Amino acid sequence: MLPDMAAVTHTSAGHAAPAVPLTARAPAHLPEWLPGVFAARLCAGVILATGRICGETDRTVHLFPIPATRVMPENLTAFCGQRIRSGEADLITVGTGMPCVPCVLQAPDPPNTLT
Repeated sequence: MLPDMAAVTHTSAGHAAPAVPLTARAPAHLPEWLPGVFAARLCAGVILATGRICGETDRTVHLFPIPATRVMPENLTAFCGQRIRSGEADLITVGTGMPCVPCVLQAPDPPNTLT
């Protein structure tokens, strides 16, 4: 039996890992991609604003600022302007999936650790 691809992500080593629903985490416990930034992508099968069903080409990894609230807000806006509802996305680990280029360009720069 094949795994449900909406419920599986792949690690950088190519091994399947269960996807983590965004609603399952409080903002304070999100894994950070950069300080104050986390990564998520739309779940397969979500209905897009255009009315299409989200397919693999729509599932780029977006970067979001970590909310300052204690619970995950219902709506989130990525650095590129993409809006998602928290129940329509999965958390993604660093190095997994195709990044959204506008998000990468607009996300804050990592702190300079070279001194």
